[in-house]
Amino acid sequence: MTRSHIPPEAGAGFFVNKPNNWLSLKTPLLLIHGEADNNSGTYPMQSERYFNALKGLGAPARLVILPKESHGYRAQESVLHMLWEQDEWLQQHLMPNQTTP
Repeated sequence: MTRSHIPPEAGAGFFVNKPNNWLSLKTPLLLIHGEADNNSGTYPMQSERYFNALKGLGAPARLVILPKESHGYRAQESVLHMLWEQDEWLQQHLMPNQTTP
């Protein structure tokens, strides 16, 4: 979006605060979302669209959808899966040359 296309009601901070203006497409991003998230503003469709946009631009990204989970993960399996995904992601992207014990 160019500056000429900013809606007048958006205010001065709109262009500066857009995520695609400060997110490097080289920064690995792990998205984890509950399949049944009904919190307005964080529907799973938004994560899916964001993930598809990132992948389309060649960014290193992974999307994990936790079945039957809402905005807060409650099932033990979901929490453990989330922790495992985070651990794997961090090991892969922060310590790529180290082997895990």
